[in-house]
Amino acid sequence: MTDAARPVNKCPHCGAEPCLPLWRKFTLGPASKAHCRVCDCLVGVEALRASAAMLPTFFLIVAVATGLLQDIPTMLVLLAVTVAAMLALYASWVPLMPEQISSPAMIEAGRAKIAARRRP
Repeated sequence: MTDAARPVNKCPHCGAEPCLPLWRKFTLGPASKAHCRVCDCLVGVEALRASAAMLPTFFLIVAVATGLLQDIPTMLVLLAVTVAAMLALYASWVPLMPEQISSPAMIEAGRAKIAARRRP
């Protein structure tokens, strides 16, 4: 499967989709990781795409900090637009990547561990 066709919230270990709730994916950055809610293996986001998704908001912050943008209503509108763009890019373009080496036995053990937690 090509990178462009890869589902962006699919676990790279067990193939579960969605691997994480969308809000949890939004909290991942290039250096952070989370556990798949199906197999319990560690996943992260592709660092280059995650960083690129944050660029619109970063450029707005630079424009405000350097004084290029001083009109407060414009700042607020652009903030809403850039944050919406960042979240849309993160949700639809930034794929999950494995953050640990896994095996079928590890995936089954993780699934059993999650299933045991869900039982009353």
